[in-house]
This record gives sequence, structure tokens and C-alpha cells, in this order.
Amino acid sequence: MKPILFILLGLPGSGKSTLSRFLARKYKIPYLRIDTIEHNTHYEKGTNDR
Repeated sequence: MKPILFILLGLPGSGKSTLSRFLARKYKIPYLRIDTIEHNTHYEKGTNDR
């Protein structure tokens, strides 16, 4: 199978997370949220301010 990358953009409450979780289950791919990635990046660098 070819690599798959979905990038979803939209206003708050528009269903991005719901659609992302659905696609992750359907295609058996990881589900990543930018908030989680940003939090871990700041934590690893020792900067907790955003």
C-alpha cells in the first residue's frame, strides 16, 4: 500500500477530529493531533510557554 497522509483543516467544531478518527480506523493508520505534537515538542525543549 502507498503511504497515506491526510491533512484536515477547518473551523472549531466542524468535525475534523471525528473525520480524522474515522479515517484512521478505516485505513489503519495513526491518528495524530497537532496539539499533541506541539505539546511534546515544547516539553522536550524545556519550553512550556506557547
